[in-house]
Amino acid sequence: MTAFQYGHMVTLTNLINMKTFLKPTVLRGMLHIIILLLFSQWKAASQILVSWGGDTNGLRLGVGKMNVWHTNQQYDVQCEISIQNVSTNNMIFIKSAPLESRYAIMLYDPQGNTVSLLPNSLASINHLFVHGGTVATNGSDLLDYFFVSDVFDLKTNGLHTLVFSEYITTNQFLHNPSSHSNYFQMPPITTSVDISPNEIKQGKGR
Repeated sequence: MTAFQYGHMVTLTNLINMKTFLKPTVLRGMLHIIILLLFSQWKAASQILVSWGGDTNGLRLGVGKMNVWHTNQQYDVQCEISIQNVSTNNMIFIKSAPLESRYAIMLYDPQGNTVSLLPNSLASINHLFVHGGTVATNGSDLLDYFFVSDVFDLKTNGLHTLVFSEYITTNQFLHNPSSHSNYFQMPPITTSVDISPNEIKQGKGR
């Protein structure tokens, strides 16, 4: 084959490939791939950052934070509560305290002032993921989640400080599950949350 013949063959092949590329089914496939790539980049960028507390009884508590963005370029801070088995036991039984005495949670504004809880706000952290069950070694379970603006009466935006803890038990044979004395407090976690102006207006009723 001469170089001239080869050149014409390459040109013809390119035209065929271009026609194939321009087919609607191919274009839709390419668009789907682009969307998947963009979604994977967004997902990586919005991965939750988890702050872990100290361990006790082979367990430690974690609070993950993620900014949930809206179309108006504003966001709400969502926190996820996880528990992790850091012991050598294959499985550890856990049970959270009743809702009314389950959490020890505080928020401080940029000036160090305590932010008040909204009325009945602890009900916003009661989605019942794994409030009773077992946690495997080196595994972690999502206990619950909440939006900061659903729990606290936010008055100002900026960098706030969240202090979070939870009361649980590893005893699955409690005679009086409603007694607060049957539960121990997990070591508190202190982490920063950046409150947007949008969250001050949101409040409960999301």
